[in-house]
Amino acid sequence: MATIVFKEWDLVYTRQTRGCRTINGVSIGTHNSDFFMQPTFIGQLVEPTFRYVYKWFEEVYQVDDEDGNRLVSEDDMEVFRVMVERWKSHGIALDTEFYLEPDGGRPQPAKPSVLFEDSNPAEKPRSTHRYDGIRSYTTGSRPMSIYSYNENYESSCLSDDIQAWNYVPDEMVFMSLPKEKTKLYFGLELEVNTKLPWTDIKRVMLEVEPKQEEFLHAMSDSSINGRFENCYEMVTMPMTPRRMRKEWKILFRKLGTKVKEVLGVELEEVFDMDTTSTGIHIHTSTKAYTQYQRKKFSALWNSDIPSILKTVNLLAGRDLLNTHYSRPSPAYEGRRLGYCLREVRYHDKYVACKDDGGSTIEVRVFKGTPTLANVLSCIDAVEAMFYFTLEMPNSAFSNTFPKVFHTWLYKQSSFKYRDLKEKLLCA
Repeated sequence: MATIVFKEWDLVYTRQTRGCRTINGVSIGTHNSDFFMQPTFIGQLVEPTFRYVYKWFEEVYQVDDEDGNRLVSEDDMEVFRVMVERWKSHGIALDTEFYLEPDGGRPQPAKPSVLFEDSNPAEKPRSTHRYDGIRSYTTGSRPMSIYSYNENYESSCLSDDIQAWNYVPDEMVFMSLPKEKTKLYFGLELEVNTKLPWTDIKRVMLEVEPKQEEFLHAMSDSSINGRFENCYEMVTMPMTPRRMRKEWKILFRKLGTKVKEVLGVELEEVFDMDTTSTGIHIHTSTKAYTQYQRKKFSALWNSDIPSILKTVNLLAGRDLLNTHYSRPSPAYEGRRLGYCLREVRYHDKYVACKDDGGSTIEVRVFKGTPTLANVLSCIDAVEAMFYFTLEMPNSAFSNTFPKVFHTWLYKQSSFKYRDLKEKLLCA
């Protein structure tokens, strides 16, 4: 059993029992083309260095299996050669040890606090991680995962306690208000470029009165840029719309007060309000929809009907045809309504509304302006569209849509969708 000792933790490899092949004494997953970058592979090597990986590759490249087939293909070898050249071009010596970290994040020193004086991070206890598969390991009874990261990440956009871009919490906590009964849960992603390191926002959430449950975590996102050094997206637990509004209101109020007390500026001054690289994405639980309503909801956000698109642009706060990450899906373009509500299938990642058959439908249209008013109006817009599509007649998929939607919206209680109504009035 091989062990690699790292700065803060030890990796202990335990041989997996299935889904692998053994080449030159090393077990390799059968379905992983980048196996040579995985801890399960590195943990079996005599030395965890780039040079030893290269040596192993060169030896194995000359070996055939029992059927006379080459164990490592020419394509695999070429991929590895390119990787080696890339390491060299970045000034990485072949004797450099791999430096890996659980959950795929790069080891980063904690960034100095902007809002708190006691900013020295507590020393983390050492831990041992036993790898029993290609992409999974366990510590005690807790399942964990290894995640890949985009090689183009800038280290300045990563800070302490920020998870990898594809991180999924081990346990989803569904949060609602007392006595609230609903199947409709939202998950909101707010992308930010900010002066504040994530640890400051997290501490405001957990330590400043009134203390909140940990309803947010942060994930890295290489698509974000701006005038400040911190780039990340804040992601909520699944929450009812009412609970989500409550928590964001409390957090923004506490943040605003803390920033004013410590820095003497308004909250908007510690966020880049002008960057166009950020957005707000809201996931909605598919279990809340009827089958027909689900089709109407997706078709509405992705519609290319001019009057509908104009309204969606108002809700989004930007022109969707000028964005790369949230354009209406081409699957709906020029299609008749019957086809859109019955036959459309799409698996686009960067569309206005993404429904790929999973547990959530994601609305991706919103401009990522990090103000409370914008966050609340986005929540309002998605919730309003959810309930509107329960009643929306098919005839509203036309130039009459703005009038039909506005009539429905202003028939609702004056307390409902207040931030959305104000946004539409100001547009």
